[in-house]
Amino acid sequence: MEISGGPIYSIGRYVCYTYARYNPSVDAHTPEWFDALRRLDPEQAAMTAQIIKLAGHSDVCSICGEPRSKPYIMVAEPALPIRLCDDCLRIQKEMHGASFDPL
Repeated sequence: MEISGGPIYSIGRYVCYTYARYNPSVDAHTPEWFDALRRLDPEQAAMTAQIIKLAGHSDVCSICGEPRSKPYIMVAEPALPIRLCDDCLRIQKEMHGASFDPL
């Protein structure tokens, strides 16, 4: 799915970021989160679903399944909440230049 970087998308991204950042009930791995991730990155959604299934609970890193993970919000597109362990957070920052704020 291609996402436009136009003004409407930028406003929507800001609203999503602002809502998630200031609403502590927002977290990764909810049904709504999976719906959004499936539209943006179906492969990652399937991998995260499998990680959660194997772990037996949803409080794990969205990428590797590490149980010691914390909730973050992606500062850049798509501005979705995500759970990351310290290693995956470091890898995302160093290798991909990604930015995250803690929730």
